[in-house]
Amino acid sequence: MSNKKPIHTFAITEVKDIHYITKIVKEEAQLFGFGIREAAYFATACSEIVTNVIRYATQGTLTLQPTKNHKGLKLLIKDAGSGIDNLNVAMKDGFTTHQNSLGLGLGAAKRSVDKMFIESSKDGTTITLKTFLPIPKDVLDFGSVSFAKHGECINGDKYLVKPYNGENALLAVLDG
Repeated sequence: MSNKKPIHTFAITEVKDIHYITKIVKEEAQLFGFGIREAAYFATACSEIVTNVIRYATQGTLTLQPTKNHKGLKLLIKDAGSGIDNLNVAMKDGFTTHQNSLGLGLGAAKRSVDKMFIESSKDGTTITLKTFLPIPKDVLDFGSVSFAKHGECINGDKYLVKPYNGENALLAVLDG
């Protein structure tokens, strides 16, 4: 995948599209290099958002493509519905405006990907979901040595290494 051209673009128009699109997204994620679990998380996020398009906007489009750095996949889902009135409230688990819903969709989608962006107005909603391949272990080399302060028995020091965007890592040292 040497370019940023869409891998797939789908019209979202009916309930059966939810299963079909989600299945293709999961397959493409695995072909891209994601493991079964990571591909399933990405597909779960896709399913939640596509379901919302059908429920609240009746139709929309989904584009699957590689991220700019080609280290992950991006879903761009657009609809022309009436928008999300209060995004902060809508993101809370348990909030719903649909009669047959648990109100977990947006939160579940956000937890299933590395990045989620939402733009919403009365003219429609655009949701971008991104997930990145893990940084190969042979690329990152780190170690840690920490001792309690002289005369102390407890050491409160910690460290954190968190890969993100498929090519960066956050390294943090916490002096406790």
